[in-house]
Amino acid sequence: MKIALLFPVLLPVILVACMAYPAMAEDAGDTPGKMHMERLKNLNNDRINALDESSKKNLNRLNDRALDKIERLGQEKIEKLASLEKSGMRRVASLNQERLNSLTDLDRERLEKLARLGNAKIEEFSRMDSDVLREKIDSITVHAVSKERLIRARPIDRASLADAKERVETSKNLLLSARDQVADRIAELRAAKSEIAACRESNVTGCEATRQKSIENAKIIVAGSADKAIEALKKTKARIESSEFIDASAAEDAIADIDLSIGYLESAKERAQSAETSEQLKEAALEIKAVWNMGENSMKLHASLTARSHADYSAKRLLHAEKRLDQILSYADQNGIDTSLLEPRAAEFSSAVEKARAKAEDARKTFDEARTARQDALADGNISADEKASVKSLIERGVALLKESNTAAKDAHIMLLDIAKTIRESYKEIKVTESQIVNAEDELPEEIGEPEAVEIIEE
Repeated sequence: MKIALLFPVLLPVILVACMAYPAMAEDAGDTPGKMHMERLKNLNNDRINALDESSKKNLNRLNDRALDKIERLGQEKIEKLASLEKSGMRRVASLNQERLNSLTDLDRERLEKLARLGNAKIEEFSRMDSDVLREKIDSITVHAVSKERLIRARPIDRASLADAKERVETSKNLLLSARDQVADRIAELRAAKSEIAACRESNVTGCEATRQKSIENAKIIVAGSADKAIEALKKTKARIESSEFIDASAAEDAIADIDLSIGYLESAKERAQSAETSEQLKEAALEIKAVWNMGENSMKLHASLTARSHADYSAKRLLHAEKRLDQILSYADQNGIDTSLLEPRAAEFSSAVEKARAKAEDARKTFDEARTARQDALADGNISADEKASVKSLIERGVALLKESNTAAKDAHIMLLDIAKTIRESYKEIKVTESQIVNAEDELPEEIGEPEAVEIIEE
């Protein structure tokens, strides 16, 4: 009875509450990101207030630490920063106040190029004086590419890939077989050395058979030497054909050069097999030696093409992974999610990425230097022992740089896996999977967005 009597009084209250419910629910459900978007209004900074709405929206994507530094800058510098792509703006704004102030002295074009680099590279450049900084930025080419370009240089169908890998194994086995055969025949010749020497001084019975056997063994040795070189070249060729990291043009050039050397060796091998005199056999042996003398370093350069292309693509993919991580952290900033505890690990990851990229770039330059040195040495149709040794030394240096790049890339990948695990376990507000963080093939969620894919080339 009491409730019934009170109902006419309660009804208006209930109706008002129901009508107000959507607004009340919206206020109660405010995310950190919505409250985060109000920060610029609270800064009361005339320079920031003077920005257009698009620039304000960009600045609102930054965390409080970055905004505290930016509001101390002059109007023009703030405008240049606010015009940058969001993750690039975050990378530049992560510097300390002094370096941020210095970098924003750059013109817009150079600042935009700088912002497309990795965090560690930006940090390195920020320590340079203004003249050197401008020169270094101008020496770098940064251009957008498709994400697929960072994953592989060219698609290779499974059948072709399997065939090439099978040929690598076949060449390995034939190379070992040729080595064994040559070693066996050399041992036979050495064992019969005294008998052959005696035959040279007399015409005793059986000498003709001994001479004939020694010539046949010599033929097998010479032909086997050609086979060793041919199979080594074929193995390199098959590896190039099976690599998705070598672009079609470079692969075609390398394969054409390898096929040319194989042709010379097979021709010399046929002459060795058909030789009827020791002089003819000697000529064929000298031809094989000359071809190999000129082609050995070339083969090593071609063999390094697979390794350095793989290192180059590993570095490119890691740089893109860093950009994707920046995109995720930028999303966190925009939504008021504090990721300050992740930043030291992200910086360490960026340093490893930059080391892998820089070492791969140094290796590319070193191999290019070796290739040029070899071409210069062959200009007179021959290559001296000193020239060959110089080229070999450059190749060995390039290989060492590749090893350093690969080590840094492995370290960076382990760091990225650890960061991805931490984000999944400790930052559940960021709706992203470990696979999406680590694998470029997995698209990031639409609300986070994919970053620009770029290639960086230093002169």
